[in-house]
Amino acid sequence: MSRTRSSSTGKIGAGGVIRDQLGNWITGFQVNLGTGEILDAEAWGLLYGLKLVLNLHISHLEVESDSAILVQLMQKAEFSLHPLGSLLKGCSNIMDAMENAHLSHIFRECNMTADCLAKDSINHELGTIIFEYPPPPFMMRRHILMTSLLFLEQGGAPALILSLFVVFVWVF
Repeated sequence: MSRTRSSSTGKIGAGGVIRDQLGNWITGFQVNLGTGEILDAEAWGLLYGLKLVLNLHISHLEVESDSAILVQLMQKAEFSLHPLGSLLKGCSNIMDAMENAHLSHIFRECNMTADCLAKDSINHELGTIIFEYPPPPFMMRRHILMTSLLFLEQGGAPALILSLFVVFVWVF
């Protein structure tokens, strides 16, 4: 799962990919959440992804998020004083109701498809788009090119992209 926030407009969005244990595409989503903070986007993205998983009747899953802060908050399991407490508690309740669910942190570069869906989400109307099939290759190429150019502008070395479609939720 990934999120995005436009610094100029404050628009936020999230995206995620659901794959089976062999890495085969099951579904994906992107959601334009309006305006807010980056952690808002990450928490709402988690909730949207978990609800999608529930609708698919998946009970064994591995959720990967590029937000270390969200992962830490969810692992603490004490949300009552946090501004996003009720939202985080809702996510926790869904995960607790599943037979086997685990949340872990991964770097954004390891989750390019979810990152691409999240970044593209703010270009659409408010609401959710469900992808029955992987995003079109032109969308992925444009995202990877822009990410690589930004990385180079910041003084980084060019990176080799080994995989375009990475896991959001891994079904056992």
